[in-house]
Amino acid sequence: MYSSIVLSILTAEVLGYLISFNHVVAGVYLAERLNRVMGDYWRSFASQNYFDPHGLFLSVLWSGPLLIIATIILINSLFSLCYMIVRWKRAELRHRARLARRAEELVEEVGYEAQAEIKALRFSERLREKAVEEVISPLSISIDL
Repeated sequence: MYSSIVLSILTAEVLGYLISFNHVVAGVYLAERLNRVMGDYWRSFASQNYFDPHGLFLSVLWSGPLLIIATIILINSLFSLCYMIVRWKRAELRHRARLARRAEELVEEVGYEAQAEIKALRFSERLREKAVEEVISPLSISIDL
């Protein structure tokens, strides 16, 4: 289990992150039950009962490393999301600059007669931005720090 988690962290695959994070959280969630079951059957695989009623042994050796891995996955996912947002904003700015260049070229070519067409381009761009916001806003996640 640990090797697949470490592998997905190193390969930086988003789907791997989600799957690994779910496995880690499930492992921590099931640690108490696992401690109880192993406490009942410790004689079949150990010479001492390491599994106390409070679950300290399993928490230290099982849940502790899993929580550290979950923290690393979460931080790495946040950095990936920040990088993705920066890439998206840069692409948006490049697109707006391209539209502005087109508008300037139209003014140079045709002169002031192209003002109506330029206004139509800007209006269509505003409509496109509004449509994108309407699609993305239900999907967006707000994080309060």
